[in-house]
Amino acid sequence: MQKICKTCKRKFEIKQEDLNFYEKMKAPAPNYCPECRVARRLAFRNERTLYKRTCSKSGKQIISLYAENTPFPVYDQHIWWGDDWEALDYGQDYDPSRPFFEQLKELKNKVPRISLLNITSVNSDYGNNVEDSKNCYLIFAAQKNEDCMYGRLLYRNRFVIDSDVVQDSEPQD
Repeated sequence: MQKICKTCKRKFEIKQEDLNFYEKMKAPAPNYCPECRVARRLAFRNERTLYKRTCSKSGKQIISLYAENTPFPVYDQHIWWGDDWEALDYGQDYDPSRPFFEQLKELKNKVPRISLLNITSVNSDYGNNVEDSKNCYLIFAAQKNEDCMYGRLLYRNRFVIDSDVVQDSEPQD
């Protein structure tokens, strides 16, 4: 089957075995080419955009990867890791008479998500996927940094600014 991608307008082919799979899963055939489907799947991953929002459990203001208008609850990272809620409470039985992806979406929109991943850092609230950092601002995917800002993939640095992929860097006197 030949189709035209809704995004890039290029022709792409859907093989018969793929069509059989979509039919078995009760899912429609794709309207996007494989490259645009990959881009759409990866677009959900927000690593570096932060929002001020309300924690869905405590009601306090937090910094999060998710905007206020998300369809799912977002818990402050300390609450999410804590014992004040039970993940098993969100379990649901699978109903084979309903489409799988519809049920998966319902589950994904019901289970709370963590606001940020920022572990044992001091004065470094505006960062995600950060661990053991001190006095850092807008750093992401970073570990064991001090006095750094505007960086990504930083590891064991001091006084690094506006950088990508830096390890063991420290200013010399």
